[in-house]
Amino acid sequence: MRAMMAELSTTIQATITTQLKSLVTDLHREIQELGQRKAHVESKMDEYAIVHNSLADKLQELDGVLEAQQIKLAYLEESSRKNNLRIRGTPEEVTTAHLPNYLMDLFQALTPEIHPDQLIVDRAHRLAFTSHPCEGTHNKGLQKWGPPRGSVHPITTTEEGLQKLGE
Repeated sequence: MRAMMAELSTTIQATITTQLKSLVTDLHREIQELGQRKAHVESKMDEYAIVHNSLADKLQELDGVLEAQQIKLAYLEESSRKNNLRIRGTPEEVTTAHLPNYLMDLFQALTPEIHPDQLIVDRAHRLAFTSHPCEGTHNKGLQKWGPPRGSVHPITTTEEGLQKLGE
């Protein structure tokens, strides 16, 4: 019986040793594969970080270009409105809703010989406090007035009104 027990013990030990060696070998191989995958992921992350940083730098550069272009566009749009009038010094008590009526009253007082139906206020609004891109001035409290785009009205009236206002 002792011999059988010793033989059984030897067989169990050999089986356990074989299985443990197999498990350790598999575990070692998986750890090596995991290390290779980790190295690959780290390499890719380094590449992505480099690309991300270059894109962030380019975005910052393009933001500056965009801002400069927006300032130029705003200036060009403003200077292309040749029929607009800018009026400085409008009292702050005049609300935006009452601004067109205030301007009509002002123009009628300045040019009483022009019939009120000939004066057309397309829009009137206050401009935000922004610096002019070419001049060092500020546009606080400016209003724009002019004939509506695409409207049909005698050009001579507009020119006449502008000449009267310029006197």
